[in-house]
Amino acid sequence: MYMTETEARSRGFGRLTTPYNLPLEKTMMDNVIADMRRGGIRYGLVATKGGTEVWRSGIRTDDRKRNLGE
Repeated sequence: MYMTETEARSRGFGRLTTPYNLPLEKTMMDNVIADMRRGGIRYGLVATKGGTEVWRSGIRTDDRKRNLGE
């Protein structure tokens, strides 16, 4: 399901992936989504200027940014 970054944050989601370049990287994104479904993890897709990111529940966005050096 696609949502805005604001919607994703309001649902408690954090960025899991860097942007996927669709359709070139669709298979990789589909594999991540399949893992989320198998694990029963809530997720959403966020469209950005760079592509489509997978966001998921259970990631504190501020901590994730700090760990990635952003």
